[in-house]
Amino acid sequence: MRWIFCLVGIGTFLLSAQSPAFKKYDLPSGQVVYKVTETQEIGGKSRSYRGSKKLLFDRYGYRELIEEEGSWVPGGERGHTLTLRIGTRSWIVDFDSRMILESEVPGMKGILRSAHGDLYRLAMRLRRQTGEVPEGNVTVLGYPCRMWVSAQMRECLYRGVVLRSERNVTGDRRIEEAVEARFGITVPDSAYKLPDFPKVRFPGAGGSRTSERGTSERSPAVEKSRKKPRLTLEAIQKRLREKRRIFTDVRRCVAASHKLSEINKCIARFSKAMGESFDPLKSWDEQQRREALDSIDAFIQGIDCGIGAENLDALHRCRPDISRLY
Repeated sequence: MRWIFCLVGIGTFLLSAQSPAFKKYDLPSGQVVYKVTETQEIGGKSRSYRGSKKLLFDRYGYRELIEEEGSWVPGGERGHTLTLRIGTRSWIVDFDSRMILESEVPGMKGILRSAHGDLYRLAMRLRRQTGEVPEGNVTVLGYPCRMWVSAQMRECLYRGVVLRSERNVTGDRRIEEAVEARFGITVPDSAYKLPDFPKVRFPGAGGSRTSERGTSERSPAVEKSRKKPRLTLEAIQKRLREKRRIFTDVRRCVAASHKLSEINKCIARFSKAMGESFDPLKSWDEQQRREALDSIDAFIQGIDCGIGAENLDALHRCRPDISRLY
């Protein structure tokens, strides 16, 4: 349903901070600290790693920060990694180069759409489909934990959160074990603050490959958008009112479409109104109709928020994806 996904923004709706549909963990928030050990056998020589790892999340995993520090012996080589994920976007901190790599998580939008935002259930289903076997329950830090076993990995999960894992690959054995865990906590925004390093964006993260403190390589589409004159609040709201009439008309059409031929007439009407070309659907059922109506309703609410905004800042806080309409 590209015509809906592209212009109604169903994917963005699922990923908005207020959306309860995004669910990676079966817990609203939490913080887990792990003890990490690893041994490697390379070319007849061995070395070991000792470190600590922290998992911090809220909004059922919509925001998630993972940080790890440790060192190898012999040699004293130190490692420090930090990754922040918010919805489909990720920020990976490179402490050696003192920069932050920003990008879209590959394939995440499509996965979210297919899972209807419920990554927790999807992950549980995939474990079985890929041959992982549940192997009883244990208790870690007072939390009941189910053990999942595969050829190279053993993981103990509490409502989607790993509390203990053991990975055995040829010449490499790594163990992560929770030493502290708290759930249902309040996580302040400041807990997700990244170091003050320059950010490097890759294609898919705003259409550019650029350093915030350096030069920029942007796609022609982005360069074209940068040259567009800045619209006033009144001009934007005028365009939103025009688009609201289109979406209201399409909603009525979708609501009355119970057959494939009927929804394809809606798509043709929508294509003409928006000045774009969308392919007809090959299938249509009641579930698709309900999902489309829910998404259109959410998008119209965002448009109404923009129409009623008192200033540009308030308008931009309504829904980021309505900007495509002006």
